[in-house]
Amino acid sequence: MKFDMSRAWDDGIAMLRRNTNMVTIIAGVFFFLPYLVLMLMTPDMSQNPAMQPGANDPDAMMNAMMAVYREIWWLILLMALLQGVGTLAIYALISHSNRPTVGEAIGFGFKGLLPFLGIGLLQSLALMLVAGIPLGIAAATGSILLISLVGLTAVVLVIYVYTKFSLSVAVIGMEKQFNPVKAMGRSWALTKGNSLRLWLFYFLLFLAFGVLSAVVAMVVGLVLSLAGPEVALFGNGLVSSLINTVFVCVFLSVVAAAYRQLSGGTPDSISETFD
Repeated sequence: MKFDMSRAWDDGIAMLRRNTNMVTIIAGVFFFLPYLVLMLMTPDMSQNPAMQPGANDPDAMMNAMMAVYREIWWLILLMALLQGVGTLAIYALISHSNRPTVGEAIGFGFKGLLPFLGIGLLQSLALMLVAGIPLGIAAATGSILLISLVGLTAVVLVIYVYTKFSLSVAVIGMEKQFNPVKAMGRSWALTKGNSLRLWLFYFLLFLAFGVLSAVVAMVVGLVLSLAGPEVALFGNGLVSSLINTVFVCVFLSVVAAAYRQLSGGTPDSISETFD
């Protein structure tokens, strides 16, 4: 079966529209609010001397960024956990014929959190094996040509691996498969023969929302800058959080649609009821 991008988009948006009210609640709690808090609590890097225009000390820049991460690491971790629950809850809401309540969907999200984290760790390990280790070996040789060749190959491999495992979380949410290894294997099988089409689909989605968010952020930033730094900080955080939340909801919906399309949408491959 060849992956149809237009069909995946149409089906994904249709699923999102059918569940707008409940998805809005989940997205607000698990994506919008955490992202807004993170935006407001992250120190302004532009005020750091190491990040000023003209500063050319890479070590100082790295130290400045690491200092920020050490300060807010717990918030980043908490946000990742909340978004994991929210992701699975949204999949539960949009993928079953007898839709669960918001409470049931959130409960499912917490139930699937450990497998969700397991997939993240296994994917990170896979990416390190295909990219990190080869790049490290190439860097040790000191050869610019070898580093460039290995780096280019690593980028291609990372894209390929990400695409092959991109349906893993959808498998948890829609098949209730709580074994992360089996979920990743299922994703690998579903994407067979459609990896390039899927990657292009994801690329176009990220590109479109990236351009849109940049334009909106620029316009809103110019307007809010007239109201003072504090208003601009809160306003920019609010707008960025809203754009991020909308993108997450759309992306999860179209990934769910892609899963349905590639699995054939049969009862054997999809849990039609939530119980």
